[in-house]
Amino acid sequence: MPTTLSDELFNPLDLEDALEAAFDEGGDEAGVALLERALADPRAGGDPALADYLDVLTEAQADLERYDDAIATAYRLIDVEPGERAAELSWIAQLHARNGDAESATAILYELRAEHQAGAPVSRDYLHALELAMTMADHVGDQFTAVEWLADDLRTGMAARVDFSLIAALDGHRRRIEQEAALVDKALDAETARYIEAGRRTTVPQAKVNPAATADGLPYLPEAEFAQARERGLVGGEHADHRREIELALQALPSGKIRVWPVEVGEVVAFAEATGLDPASPGTWRDLIEDPDEGGIAWPPNRNDDCWCGTGRKYKKCCAAPAFLAQLP
Repeated sequence: MPTTLSDELFNPLDLEDALEAAFDEGGDEAGVALLERALADPRAGGDPALADYLDVLTEAQADLERYDDAIATAYRLIDVEPGERAAELSWIAQLHARNGDAESATAILYELRAEHQAGAPVSRDYLHALELAMTMADHVGDQFTAVEWLADDLRTGMAARVDFSLIAALDGHRRRIEQEAALVDKALDAETARYIEAGRRTTVPQAKVNPAATADGLPYLPEAEFAQARERGLVGGEHADHRREIELALQALPSGKIRVWPVEVGEVVAFAEATGLDPASPGTWRDLIEDPDEGGIAWPPNRNDDCWCGTGRKYKKCCAAPAFLAQLP
């Protein structure tokens, strides 16, 4: 690697080609080394892309099990992008746990939990709280506390009349963790089931229920396939609207094993011709799915994982971002 990085990588910060070459020639270590050098360079300071590259770096360092470095990078990301503090601290807690430091992880999770509870119940970030509980259960190993937190959020959220899709998301993970830990709360099971069912009946107009939905998930047109489908007149609007519709419909499904199945326009057209179905009907896309237990993408991803839609962005900054979901037609 050259002693001095080329000015071409900076102003604006653009490491894509250099990173691709580094990963191809030297593997993960070389790619991470380039990122570390470039992001430590004064020329990167203040660049609008710095936060995104720091995000990439902390994930890459974690993949190499360089957890102390990943934690330091995540703290630097908080300095650059203070609005991401809560999300990054949650990630830092997970990194501490993966590094065998359950004490530090637990301290951060309790701090974030206290901040969550200090907010008005109706305006709390319940998806962020879900991530805290999942980290506590799946990485720290304290399933009892995780279930306790989720149960409290469920009761608080239902009392505040928050959207039933949030309750469904919380409840699905609570039941999963309970099952793994051999815990049971039949009274809360019944209460959440009633709330979710009432929400589906009264707050979601029938016209808004995605007709392509199955009990297990939804078919999805990736961006390139969506463009082809629009050229053929099978869909309208923008791909972002399609992603938003899918995400909201997934949140409204009953909790359980939920998947997203990317579909190809060519397959849709061929299937429609063979069956006499309408290729523009979402129900036709649904009928393409022969075995709901096979293939597809598990949903929801963790907030720091790649989004299910294929953009390459983290779920928390893509289809789960509140600002994205709020842009309703």
